[in-house]
Amino acid sequence: MVKNTILVIFGIGLVIVLIFQLNGADKTYPLLSKKNSISLKQWNIKFDGLIKSVVKKKSHPVYKTNLVDYKSLVKNKVFIELGSLLNSIGSENASEKERLAAWLNIYNYLAMKKVVDNIGIKKLSDLNKGLSRVWTQDAGIVNGTTVSLDTVEHKIIRARFKEPRVHFALVCAALSCPDLRLEAFTGEKLEEQLKDQLTVFMKNSKKGLKIDRANKVIYLTKIMKWFSGDFGDVKKWLLKKGIITKEESNFKIKYLDYDWKLNSL
Repeated sequence: MVKNTILVIFGIGLVIVLIFQLNGADKTYPLLSKKNSISLKQWNIKFDGLIKSVVKKKSHPVYKTNLVDYKSLVKNKVFIELGSLLNSIGSENASEKERLAAWLNIYNYLAMKKVVDNIGIKKLSDLNKGLSRVWTQDAGIVNGTTVSLDTVEHKIIRARFKEPRVHFALVCAALSCPDLRLEAFTGEKLEEQLKDQLTVFMKNSKKGLKIDRANKVIYLTKIMKWFSGDFGDVKKWLLKKGIITKEESNFKIKYLDYDWKLNSL
């Protein structure tokens, strides 16, 4: 009897832990529960101004994309201040959309910071050291909690928000990534912004999607291969979003090469 009771209690405990991990992973981070010296909105406004000053639509030998002037950020006071302010950011009364928008902006800022802190690298993976990968290395401090790029992307954004289109908003500083948006994400415009990110990326035949109708092949970004679990049936998802036609949903899928070189001016 006692043994059975212990097993039941243990089982309930595991269920509670799993529910917490799946439905509230980001709640372990103070950003989502603590009022502090700067609001999400205030931080986003500063980030928006920075983005508009250093991210440019530029021609590239291979890609049509937005490029970042990383060198100008080394001594950029706003960029440095944004990093410091992350340690005192709060989100009291913020909606889920506002929180997701903030985390998208934070991820993109931290990816930029990795480059700026290591000016001269050709791609983020240059920072890999043995078994230590750049994605799991410390990237910044958010309200007293040290986070990595993996923490923000997988343990917070993907685990909490269950929104596949985030993969077209997160930019890991590579040429084959979706374009770094020319404005910050905001709760008010998030649905429109995510829809636009998906559309623009999929119209980019060099890194998003290219259709070879003659050979009935869809060439697709590897992002949708790596994170296929977030999309379910990839072709059905693309069809539902209006990216491909019913006929094209019967085509074979192949994947475009992924260019990890920096999206740098």
